[in-house]
This record gives sequence, C-alpha cells and structure tokens, in this order.
Amino acid sequence: GLSPRRVSAPVSHLDIAPTLGELFGLGPSPYPYEGVSLVPVLEGVAPCVAPRLLYSMSGFGDLWGVLTSDRWKLIHDRTDNTWELYDLTGDPCETRNLYGRGTPLEAQLRRELFAFELRGHDRYGDPDALRARLCAPLDPR
Repeated sequence: GLSPRRVSAPVSHLDIAPTLGELFGLGPSPYPYEGVSLVPVLEGVAPCVAPRLLYSMSGFGDLWGVLTSDRWKLIHDRTDNTWELYDLTGDPCETRNLYGRGTPLEAQLRRELFAFELRGHDRYGDPDALRARLCAPLDPR
C-alpha cells in the first residue's frame, strides 16, 4: 500500500500530475516528458526514481538551473550572465561555487541547461506573456 516515504533522489513538482493520474486511473499523461509517476516509490516497489536531470526556472525567467539526480547543481543567472556549480554531496548548503574549472561535467551540464533554456523560450515565449497567461482568470467552462 501507499505510505509516506523519504527518498534520497530529488523529485520534481512535475511528478505530481502523473502520480495523481496513476492513482486515480486517469491513464498516461498526454505530455509524457512532463515528470514521472512516483507510485512505484510510494508503494515500495522501486527504491527511488530512475536517474534523470531536473530543471528549474525562476518565475521571472532570470535564473535557470539543472540538477543531476545524484549530486550536481548548475545555476545560470541570465541577468548578469553568471554561473554557479555546486556538489550537493559535499556542500549541501551551496557555499562553494565550483564553476569555472572547465571539467567535462561542467560543459555537459551547461549544454543541457542551454538546451532547456531554448525549449523554455520556444514553449512559453516571452516571460511577461507567460506571467499574463498564468495570472489570467480561470475559464469557468
């Protein structure tokens, strides 16, 4: 059965819809790339979700981030074009910025984050337009 569980791997708010969809028998999400169902984890069938990259964007589109499921977090501040890279295993409070060492991991995460930024702009367009859509009154139909 289902019970509260603490998992070590990060999960995403995008996992909520597919999880509820599976719990209530709504079938697979029409957007399969938008998160994964956490039901196997909640049922104790799977110890955690499969390794994956998780992405984030601030509400105003100035901070973008990518997080590996094991330990690394890269942040791009688009306002002043600065970067931060943290090893969450050894530095969970994000006090030591490791960006700028030119490691293959840094380059890979930067490529992934740029691709996410482009997908975000392609998908949502201008951040002001996105805010307007999100703040629009709900259609009562």
